Amino acid sequence: KAYDGTALTNDEVEAYGFVDGEGATYSVTGSQTLVGSSANTFAYTLNEGTLASNYEITTVNGTLTVKDEADSGLVVQKTHDKNNTYGVGDVITFTITVKNIYDEVKNVVVTELPNVQLAEGASEFTLEPGEEKEITATYEVTKDDLVAKEFENTVTVTFVDVDGDDADKTYEGKDKVVELKPLFKLTIHYVDKSGKKLADDRVAELYEGEPLTVVSPVISGYQTKVLKVTTPEGGMPAKDVEITVVYTSTSTPGGPEEEPEETPTPSEPVPTPTPITSTPAPETTPTRIVEPTTEVEEEGTYAITEDEEGNVVLTPVEEIEVPLADIDLDEHKCCVLHLLIMAAALIILAVHTNNQKKRQARVFELREQVELETAKRDLGKENAAN
Repeated sequence: KAYDGTALTNDEVEAYGFVDGEGATYSVTGSQTLVGSSANTFAYTLNEGTLASNYEITTVNGTLTVKDEADSGLVVQKTHDKNNTYGVGDVITFTITVKNIYDEVKNVVVTELPNVQLAEGASEFTLEPGEEKEITATYEVTKDDLVAKEFENTVTVTFVDVDGDDADKTYEGKDKVVELKPLFKLTIHYVDKSGKKLADDRVAELYEGEPLTVVSPVISGYQTKVLKVTTPEGGMPAKDVEITVVYTSTSTPGGPEEEPEETPTPSEPVPTPTPITSTPAPETTPTRIVEPTTEVEEEGTYAITEDEEGNVVLTPVEEIEVPLADIDLDEHKCCVLHLLIMAAALIILAVHTNNQKKRQARVFELREQVELETAKRDLGKENAAN
């Protein structure tokens, strides 16, 4: 039979040559559980009235064979903690149990999917007949997993014959993760004061805490003070959000209003949305759209926030200069270069200033000598005249 984890036995014994009324009682002891073959051994006891001297008895054992046709789940099992909900950056730990289903020692080679890391010593090991080994692997969740609403991990286990006599046999273990956090939809409408649509909506699906800045499109004949819409400091809130950006006409008052031209591609593109239903996922209710008549006071970047009543509003973001001490110098190498140039200039200036002071002191010294010499000569002339 194919391997199923249970023992293969056969209690049937065929006997030939006994005369009527005579015979034997049999006790079968043969058993085979692992993949392989063994003798189906048995013992016998002659029945009462059956004399051994009357017979020449020969026993022939049968053969029990378990085939290498096992279900993968009996060889490799893979699980994870289903009580957690996983978001972007979270690490899932998979527990993998491998069993040697063969009746001989096997070397085992374990292969994981890309980006799934096996624990140290888990990629290759040796198992005795029937031995099990538990290993672990880890995986960091990506946004693509949230978009797909699942991550299926497949591990491949290859059994290698120690002596090289038998062909390698491979089994796979699968585990699907569906306990992923939901994505939330951000929708931005572009309209004029009357509510007329001026450009296609920008739609993005974001996970809670994900940052995003969307540049408002340039529309011919119109302008808006909302130059950019950005998520708040903590990233996307845990709910669907709709925002309306209002444009005003730049045409002459009373004149015909210009039709909007095709909206150019923004410098910061928004990903194409994919419908998301989480498992498990809290129910989300789209937030009320900001009325088209709502206007902002100044041009700039506006963050998505909530007022006291829980309505979504746009709040201006103050541009704050980051002190040099707080800047990541690896990302601002030009600042480091400027700093070095300034330091070099300061050193040159200091040296130049020091030299100038020395020269000025020498000039004063020479001037005093000239004045003293002139005074001596004038005095000599006066004495000669007398």
